[in-house]
Amino acid sequence: MLSPLQTSLPATGNAEPGSPTSARTDSFCETLPLRSSLRERLGTCARGLPKRFASNDVNESQKKLTEERLTIFDWDDTLCSTWWVTRVMARQLDHVRLQEPVVDPKLETVLKTRKDLASPSSKFRSRLEAHACAVESLLRVARSLGRVHIVTLGSQPWFEHSAVFFAGLDVPALLRELDIEVYFAVVPGHIPEGMSVKLAAKRLVMAEALFKHYGVELVRWDVLSVGDQPEEADALKLCCQDCPHRSRRRPLCKTLTLPVEPSLEDLSANLVRLSQELPRLVAHDRDADWTLKSALG
Repeated sequence: MLSPLQTSLPATGNAEPGSPTSARTDSFCETLPLRSSLRERLGTCARGLPKRFASNDVNESQKKLTEERLTIFDWDDTLCSTWWVTRVMARQLDHVRLQEPVVDPKLETVLKTRKDLASPSSKFRSRLEAHACAVESLLRVARSLGRVHIVTLGSQPWFEHSAVFFAGLDVPALLRELDIEVYFAVVPGHIPEGMSVKLAAKRLVMAEALFKHYGVELVRWDVLSVGDQPEEADALKLCCQDCPHRSRRRPLCKTLTLPVEPSLEDLSANLVRLSQELPRLVAHDRDADWTLKSALG
């Protein structure tokens, strides 16, 4: 029987022993084998989008400005359609049989999806490929506008295995090509009174990402956070409040909150629209707190 696949954030410090957030999960099976690049298979979906930011016709000042801009994406229900996969698709995989019983329902869905996608009569391949195309295009657009990080409350094993839901897209290869770093939240040793565990964890890991990107130099932070939960927006706001040179160079803090629990098609459509409007949002030169409707409407 295979072990459970932990999807909640691991803990450090004062998390209670035995709680769901106190246990770390070893990567008990190899990273899922991924299919060939979606760019090669679908061709035109990302046509015209730069593979890398650097270009000979971009002057140095513009390049410096672009490299200072940072977009931070959440993973679950922002790029990965986790709710739909685990609550909708999982119920439609009864036709797939596994050789061993699996305790963890999310791991079972991962393994059944692998098997379904390997079949010529796959029920979900075309839909997952379309979503993968939307995600790849969005990340390429975001990287052409500045640096990109992914900050997630999910565990590293879940992040690695959830790549199977991007049919046709080699997720690790894309992240390497675009130089996108992934940060995994942990429960901090001290949680401020009145602050939720999720917000405390997100704030800590987002601060790590920001300081790694900007360092301690007198550089204006210009950050856009994109996620489906209030913790993403609130964490960035708290981090910007703590910017060490806030009084001298006030950070630009922009947040975009997506709808919660989207269907696969709705999330894909939202990301396609976001790809089209992202240059405007990234270039916005004032603080902003957008919903999808206010940002794209």
